[in-house]
Amino acid sequence: MLERAVVLPEDGNISRAAPPPEIRDDSGASPSRAFDLPPAGLDFERLEEGLLRQAVERSGGVHTRGAELLRMSYKTYIYRLKKFGIIPA
Repeated sequence: MLERAVVLPEDGNISRAAPPPEIRDDSGASPSRAFDLPPAGLDFERLEEGLLRQAVERSGGVHTRGAELLRMSYKTYIYRLKKFGIIPA
């Protein structure tokens, strides 16, 4: 990536656009503010289960990809799927 950032720009300057889009974070949101907690709170267990179910659906049941979507280790992903009964224990 560094080689690409140095070699490709015509003006020789490294810019924010230099890294490939798949590794560049253009979200603009800091990780701590990516989600605002509602004033009344929320049911974290329900939220977690919903996100896991979405990951299973979007990954087509490919657990390695589901874990990647949620940015967690495969082992943690499988543990949580079992915790909610999404896959058999």
